[in-house]
Amino acid sequence: MTVTYLGPLPDGETATNDLGVRRYTRQFHLRTTSATDGPYTVGSNPSLPKIGSLHYEDPSAWCRSLSVARMAAKDMFNWVVTANYDSSFELTENPLFQPAAISWDGENFEEVAIFDRDGKAILNSAGDPFENLFRERTRRVVSIVKNVSAVPDWIINSEDAVNSAAFLVDGFSIPIGKAKLGAPRLGPWQLRNNTRFREMSMTMKLNKDGWTSQPLDAGFRYKDGNDRKIITNTDGTLPTSPVCLNGSGAVLANPSPTNAVFGSFNVYPAYDFNLLPLS
Repeated sequence: MTVTYLGPLPDGETATNDLGVRRYTRQFHLRTTSATDGPYTVGSNPSLPKIGSLHYEDPSAWCRSLSVARMAAKDMFNWVVTANYDSSFELTENPLFQPAAISWDGENFEEVAIFDRDGKAILNSAGDPFENLFRERTRRVVSIVKNVSAVPDWIINSEDAVNSAAFLVDGFSIPIGKAKLGAPRLGPWQLRNNTRFREMSMTMKLNKDGWTSQPLDAGFRYKDGNDRKIITNTDGTLPTSPVCLNGSGAVLANPSPTNAVFGSFNVYPAYDFNLLPLS
């Protein structure tokens, strides 16, 4: 006994709008190999829309019922399944089919100011970095709430990770390296319509400058071959603030905002956010 899904019927779609309540039908053709296959077997085909799934074109209309019928009274092998969608049907029968709830916010924070808006180092007139110089910043914070059926296997590897590939959230494209995921939170088990689920909350912080750490190359020692030696002033005294280096471990001659060197370190793990349940 085999039931073959043959796809949507080209003339099997209807739509109505009654005082803002939108209703749709879609019809699908299926064929069986046995005359003993009945409506339960046909209607259980996995290629058919699931109860509670969204309409392919209207994201506010849900599939609330399926009806199964033979195409003709004496045809025992060809069937038509009609899916009925309704925009007034707000909760899915299966809570796992509910789309993610996404909200956008922002946060303020302070960070050490090591370079200006043009990417030039912030140094005093003698070429030394300033101490305790901060700047105020803001960044976007995206919160996603999604129902899940189990503790996801990625929950540990993805926390504090930066996106290794571009991805979409709420229809918005996030470039590589701009988003960092906080520790996902899982609520207690719930039961709705005989389906157990947990509500998972995820928070992403978006940084327009990326999450690569870029400290000023400066310190109190320099490299001399395989040795590291203490930097001294011309009078033999020790410097009181870090001295700019040239990116190769040597003291930078006549440091200035235009020739100062910054390091680049990937301090966070990378993870493909396309694998997260974001829709």
